[in-house]
Amino acid sequence: MAKVAKVTKVTKVAKILPKKWTEEEDNFIKENYLRMDKKALARNFGVTLKSIEGKIRRMKPKKPKLTEKRTEKSEKKERLLIHQNVRCRTCFLIDGYTEVEENCRYCGAKLFKIDVI
Repeated sequence: MAKVAKVTKVTKVAKILPKKWTEEEDNFIKENYLRMDKKALARNFGVTLKSIEGKIRRMKPKKPKLTEKRTEKSEKKERLLIHQNVRCRTCFLIDGYTEVEENCRYCGAKLFKIDVI
């Protein structure tokens, strides 16, 4: 439950003190705010949804960057996607080819790396 500071006699309105967050709770939020639903976090700490959203916004935790080690599979995919303009020595047509393609699409002649434009 939230702590109540003082109830004034004139208006009888209670002022609710903000929750004091511990370092342990901060670390838990940083580690789990992407995995857990905000409602679940709020239930876990006994605060409102607005309170947990504000806490996350004030902390400004950054989403972790995806680091993918280059593997042979990813390098092959990249080679398939990169197109280079090559002029065929036989039919003199220029077209975009990937590194894996070895023959001209039009006449079937062999393509050489030296003919990349």
